[in-house]
Amino acid sequence: MTISVYEESFDKNATSSCFKFLSFETEIDRFYKLKTSKEDDKISRDLDDLSLDEPTNVQQKITPWIQDSVIDKKSCEGLVICASLIDKANNLGGITRTAEVFGAESLAISNLSILKSKDYTSLAVTAMKWIDIQEVKAINLQKWLLSMKMKGYCLAGLEQTTNSISIEKFDFPKKCVVVLGNEREGIPTNIISLLDVVLEIPQKGIIRSLNVHVSAAISIWEYTRGFL
Repeated sequence: MTISVYEESFDKNATSSCFKFLSFETEIDRFYKLKTSKEDDKISRDLDDLSLDEPTNVQQKITPWIQDSVIDKKSCEGLVICASLIDKANNLGGITRTAEVFGAESLAISNLSILKSKDYTSLAVTAMKWIDIQEVKAINLQKWLLSMKMKGYCLAGLEQTTNSISIEKFDFPKKCVVVLGNEREGIPTNIISLLDVVLEIPQKGIIRSLNVHVSAAISIWEYTRGFL
């Protein structure tokens, strides 16, 4: 009977090559760590040396001066946004903020109590402090619009009708009331009959319906760019 015992055998030449490779790999790893450390130190020094008070190719945020914003708002004096038909507080908050940013003369809403709503303030932030906001209930809207027309304001409504004019083709007069429609029903016919012009925002999508806050923002910008 032959008894065999398994023993690992080593090739001296192969073992020597293996140790050399491992030693080389260790040197490479040490070199990489040293190189990376030096690069990190250089980046850190460069950042310390970087002064944002001097002209650089790094974009910076700026805080506009209040004086500049007041001057810019003169271009929108004469624009009145009528949001009396709008129900949702978040839409009214967004409209308030956009109207204030572009310096609209005033904003009409159906109920001033909505200014205390969290849904409103979450979008308006503090815009309501810097723009004239008046309460015009929907039931009094016809009478109010007629009074604005008597004061020389053009009444322009945002609505899709057979007689609508594409908004980018319309030259806004300086004194203009932009009437926004209800989120669901739009502008009722009894109000449309009072308008001097009905404007439509051209669209290419399938839905064919913009959020009223977005529509308001587009109309405010179209008015503004005509007086820049």
